Amino acid sequence: MSLQFIIGRSGIGKTHYACEQIIRESMENPQHLYYIIVPEQFTMQTQRELVRLEKSHAIMNVDVLSFARLAYRVFDELGKQNLRVLEETGKNLLLRKVAQEQETELHALGKNMKRPGYIAQVKSLISEFSQYNITPDALDEIMQRPELSQSFRYKGADLVTMYRAFEEKIAGSYITTEQILQKFLDVAKDSKILRGSTIVFDGFTGFTPIQNQVLEMLLRIADKIMVTITCDTKEEFFGRIHDEELFAMSKKTMAKLVDLCRQTGCLLENPVLLDNAQERRFVAGGRLAHLEANLFRPSAHAWKQKEASEDAIRIVSLKNPRQELAYAAGEITRAVRQEGRRYRDFAIVCADLDTYRYSAPAVMEDYHLPYFLDVKAEIVFHPMIEFIYGLLMVLEENFSYESTNNFIAKPPPLL
Repeated sequence: MSLQFIIGRSGIGKTHYACEQIIRESMENPQHLYYIIVPEQFTMQTQRELVRLEKSHAIMNVDVLSFARLAYRVFDELGKQNLRVLEETGKNLLLRKVAQEQETELHALGKNMKRPGYIAQVKSLISEFSQYNITPDALDEIMQRPELSQSFRYKGADLVTMYRAFEEKIAGSYITTEQILQKFLDVAKDSKILRGSTIVFDGFTGFTPIQNQVLEMLLRIADKIMVTITCDTKEEFFGRIHDEELFAMSKKTMAKLVDLCRQTGCLLENPVLLDNAQERRFVAGGRLAHLEANLFRPSAHAWKQKEASEDAIRIVSLKNPRQELAYAAGEITRAVRQEGRRYRDFAIVCADLDTYRYSAPAVMEDYHLPYFLDVKAEIVFHPMIEFIYGLLMVLEENFSYESTNNFIAKPPPLL
């Protein structure tokens, strides 16, 4: 049982190195099982990279999974297939029912529960509580602290009421997606496919408390665990950590994992430091490589090479997200028409996709650009669902002013 870090800056080739190591070892040990755990959205991309690197373009004893898919794999192995998982839409519906039943107990937030989108916000908050192992009793204890303002405690008390009632509703019938890892912890020690395996964690900036518990359990039963860490190799990894440091989050992650390693009695192997790797995301000596190496660094160096194009990297400030999208769409259109580029050569990356997702379709259609929006469609916000819900609320509340006004404010969708 051992733990090893693969440390390097962004784009230096940590994923490539880990994949190559796993492929080489899997070919030498065909009976050994290997797992690469990545965030949900990176599973397909990592599988493609593995298949590309493997000589025969086939991977037999290597699996690429997310935390949740790893849990389901173990559930299948142990015959625990009777779990009924409550998805996001079900949570919304159940919380709305809870809000109606607890209406007299919700003194601060009761009126807000009927506002559009408010239940979804409460659902997200409860999901966060569950993800970070904050139970209704723990939340209630926090809300009793005297240093909190009275209005905040009233709102917190309502959240405790909603949270506790929600937990009582699903007890014995459903589990939420956030509780899957907790169920996984209860049975993982009996798994034969995990015991003695090699596991790589790649693409994570940090781990939640429940994920740290999973890592602690895996350190006890796996043969070796490798974790990729984004950090400059010139940094001091295990010294005092200041929150304002550029790699503070990475250092805290390493410190936590080292602590788990001590608790479990695992061997901490020497880290792999990647500084001059051949497989880089950025062209060596290029503008992006220079930006990555100097951005937010205390000893940054200016770009001194002369460029044919002075606007290779530009910072553009516009009034609102819609204008930003229009500017990007205009630049894409110009590059396609004048430079012979292809639409698939472009990607618009947003720090907060929710800010842009509702404006993007209209802007892209105005410029006649084919596009793919990487978000999950939520049925609870679909115009037809909102229309039907508004109509039912008018009838249920006997044409009250609030329900009628909300219904009129939302015109029926075009069919």
